Amino acid sequence: MQLIHPESVLQTERLVLEPIKQRHATLLYPILQDSRIYQYIPQEPPASVEMLEQRYQKLERRLSPVGDEAWLNWAVCLKLTGQYVGRVEASVLPNRNAYLAYVFGFQFWGNGYATEASQRILQLLFDDYGVTEVKSEVDTRNEASVRLLERLGFEQVEYRAAGDFFKGSPSDEYIYRKVVAIQSVEQQPNTALEPNNER
Repeated sequence: MQLIHPESVLQTERLVLEPIKQRHATLLYPILQDSRIYQYIPQEPPASVEMLEQRYQKLERRLSPVGDEAWLNWAVCLKLTGQYVGRVEASVLPNRNAYLAYVFGFQFWGNGYATEASQRILQLLFDDYGVTEVKSEVDTRNEASVRLLERLGFEQVEYRAAGDFFKGSPSDEYIYRKVVAIQSVEQQPNTALEPNNER
């Protein structure tokens, strides 16, 4: 998998998206300790800063272990204050399909940061990596994440009863998909898409 400017810092109107590095562990660890973030995902808060550092160090390679997938991760911070608010990740597969995921600190929910950051990553996936389809998996009980995906233009394409099992109970899942809009040369915009700052 060929990486496209993997160390480039991305920006939106309010956010800076920095490619994840080991140093981000100490910056993100505090906001990742809130158990409310993990209610509908099969993860738990990181056990220590050191464990998070080890994980982020591995992610600095930007590739899967065999090198056939791009594993792209960004730490998201506010332009105005430099406060780190969450993380966005995208996996680009050999067939040019991709998966999108995000985790934001509970205290920053409801400000549109996840929408704005995800919009920028979608632009990168479609424009730079030539991705034609992006999917995201979400627990059916996670209404906030469902609304976010729909706001980004994703459509529900599949329902999986008991698609996963974690925290002592089965998890029913929706699969959401966003497909790139094919445009003729005459229709293509001359400027990059602006992030959707609603929410």
